[in-house]
Amino acid sequence: MFILTCGWSFWTFAICVISSAPFGVLPAFLSTRVQVAESLKIGGRGATMDRRSFANALIVSQVGFALVLLVASGLLLRTFERLVEIKPGFVPDNVLTMRFSLPVAAINSGKTASSTPYDPLHVASFSASLLDRISSVPGVSQAAIATGAPFASEGYNTTFDIKGRQVDPTKPEPFANVTLVTPQYFAALKIPLIS
Repeated sequence: MFILTCGWSFWTFAICVISSAPFGVLPAFLSTRVQVAESLKIGGRGATMDRRSFANALIVSQVGFALVLLVASGLLLRTFERLVEIKPGFVPDNVLTMRFSLPVAAINSGKTASSTPYDPLHVASFSASLLDRISSVPGVSQAAIATGAPFASEGYNTTFDIKGRQVDPTKPEPFANVTLVTPQYFAALKIPLIS
């Protein structure tokens, strides 16, 4: 669901004022500076034709810009309407997400070698206790941990092998963006698993 905030309203109003002020003020300013005596001295016709042609060009460009903006805004609204109707494969309603970094105590137990930046068992026990604590909060029906949210450019790029297929060293290995999740992740986002 799209919610129009005050920030969006302010920027929309500011852009409208900034874009419409020059096209509205400039013709009005030019029309107040008409000097009849000087126009008659120069010959009248040439001076007024210059001003009229400039005003006409300004009006034509204003109508052209307005038409382009009208068509673009219509296409944008149609695109937004279609995007809202797309089912992303999960149910985002009543889902709360948060981002956190594991504390150093949870990542490294102090007994790991310097080549290993974290202790997997320590991280697993910390994650399990965190999930237990979050699940005990009133109103929480499901809790899960993932390395990235859906449609976020997070996760890990890694190569993989397809079972039963020979690896061709002349071709690049297939790779995918992998998001690590806990088993509750699919139930929390109501993602159907296809067997």
